[in-house]
Amino acid sequence: MVIPKLVCGKSLEKGGPAFSALKKLISTRNKLVHNKSIALIIDDPRLPEKLKKISKDFYEFIQISYRAVVSLSLTMDKLTGSEFNSLISFDKKVSPLLDLPENVEKIVNECKDIVGRSHVKDVVPD
Repeated sequence: MVIPKLVCGKSLEKGGPAFSALKKLISTRNKLVHNKSIALIIDDPRLPEKLKKISKDFYEFIQISYRAVVSLSLTMDKLTGSEFNSLISFDKKVSPLLDLPENVEKIVNECKDIVGRSHVKDVVPD
């Protein structure tokens, strides 16, 4: 994430939750895009559990991806200010018409707690 550093002189903490979420997002994206095919044999007695695992993994990838985007957006709010966030801002002052479903609101609030506990570090100019 070079852009925040160039624009506002701040960057993501490499040990922080947003950077960690970004790494997970890239890994998850690679698993989805470069998915390895597996043979599914119809009379395999383990077929139901294999299909269940594939479905569970896919759902988990979606959850990881969504949480990563939310965490990155919240961190961008801290870095650039909500009004200049290039991602969606979950700040009601900036996005007053944003109406999130209850299950999504729960995830956003969990991410707010995690990001709120982290600190955005200033980058020292060269």
